[in-house]
Amino acid sequence: MSNNIRLGAIGVQKVSTKLMEQGFLVSLPIYDDGYDLITDWKGNMMRVQVKTTGGSEDCRRRKLKFFAIRGPGFGHMEKRLYTKGDCDSFIFLHTTLDAMFVIPREKLPRTKSIYLEPNCKWRDNWKVLK
Repeated sequence: MSNNIRLGAIGVQKVSTKLMEQGFLVSLPIYDDGYDLITDWKGNMMRVQVKTTGGSEDCRRRKLKFFAIRGPGFGHMEKRLYTKGDCDSFIFLHTTLDAMFVIPREKLPRTKSIYLEPNCKWRDNWKVLK
């Protein structure tokens, strides 16, 4: 198993645990076809893609860097941006800082790399999923 796949699996488990601690029901699909988990808040369900990194901040920008692209792997031939058909929201997990950023898919910039300030408004913003 590659380190990226291992880190991704760890991220999904950490995020799932945190969501349950926040009172959400969490379902994990058998097959990842654009989202890693489904949250259920009082009947409101959302497809969530989890992106995990343990990397350091981008010193030039002084922000945390995450990749918000799909593939290759699991049948995806080339890397591409996520669409409305893939997922509803993202949770970006920075393992070194133990920080989670909850962002609706439509609020992401249309770029492959996402830069977030460590204490931006999206950190622990669980209401996005409610």
